[in-house]
Amino acid sequence: MQIGKRRDRIEVLRDILTVANNPHGANKTRLVYMSNLNFNRLTEFLKFLMDKELVIKNGDENTYIITDKGRVFLKQLDQMEKML
Repeated sequence: MQIGKRRDRIEVLRDILTVANNPHGANKTRLVYMSNLNFNRLTEFLKFLMDKELVIKNGDENTYIITDKGRVFLKQLDQMEKML
């Protein structure tokens, strides 16, 4: 990513999925910090990711975890970036 360039939607989704790609998942605070978003924007993206079944919420620990479908999507994004 270039300095001063705004991230597009795909880059933000990839950042969130990368942070959530952890055996224990990630809570909202960690996702906000690591994906450089505010809570409101993160909430919008998380809703989208959950609707698409790329991320699930672990209610007991209030964390978000990437799904197998999300891992496949993340891998495809990484492969596309390498091709470009």
